[in-house]
Amino acid sequence: MSELPSDSCSGSHAWQLESFHRRLTERCGGPVVVRVNNNTSTLVSVRPGNPPVLSVHRIFLMCGDDVIRALAQYVRRPTDHCRRILRRFIREREATIGTATPRPPRLTLRARGRVYDLHALAEQVKAEHFGPELRVHITWGRGSTQRRSPRRHIVFGSFEHRSRVIRIHPVLDSADVPEFFVRFVIFHEMLHAMLDPEHDADGRRYVHTPEFRRRERQHPDYHRAREWENAFMRGDV
Repeated sequence: MSELPSDSCSGSHAWQLESFHRRLTERCGGPVVVRVNNNTSTLVSVRPGNPPVLSVHRIFLMCGDDVIRALAQYVRRPTDHCRRILRRFIREREATIGTATPRPPRLTLRARGRVYDLHALAEQVKAEHFGPELRVHITWGRGSTQRRSPRRHIVFGSFEHRSRVIRIHPVLDSADVPEFFVRFVIFHEMLHAMLDPEHDADGRRYVHTPEFRRRERQHPDYHRAREWENAFMRGDV
């Protein structure tokens, strides 16, 4: 069960609440009632019960998975670590608390490139390795398509947790780039969407966790993708 504040527009925020509730329930491992508020004093509170009731300010609707993880821990049993993450999240968004409800950013997606259709490739990768429950968007990102030799460091892909958008560097939209490598980069970014980052005792965030690396190495094209990447960066291909 989830509830929006009475002054919210349910049409524009229902999808945010649905996604938030689903992610929190999965992380808690059981049902949780979510109530969204516009309070300016108590932004997070839990009422024990079966199921427990979590009341959160609307700024949490678009939070990343690290905050979802902290909220789930807060519901089960608050710790200093999860409180620190929640305080940091609130502190970074103090300017929006008590103001008009922020609109989600408008996404401009461009999946069809000159050579590769990212949407089609992403659907194939999702079907082979993840399943229909994975919900992400994908687009070509910004950057030069010029190929230099030797090449500087290139970030081939990225995943943004808040918008759940995968961006692929346009240098890969080339007939000289094998399809298996583009698919592997998409797989890598989808792993980021599936696996939560981890934090050490100081609150530092790690996205390439041991579990991430283990699952990445299980990909059937892992070794040849790494070999091709190394050759690409040297300028040999």
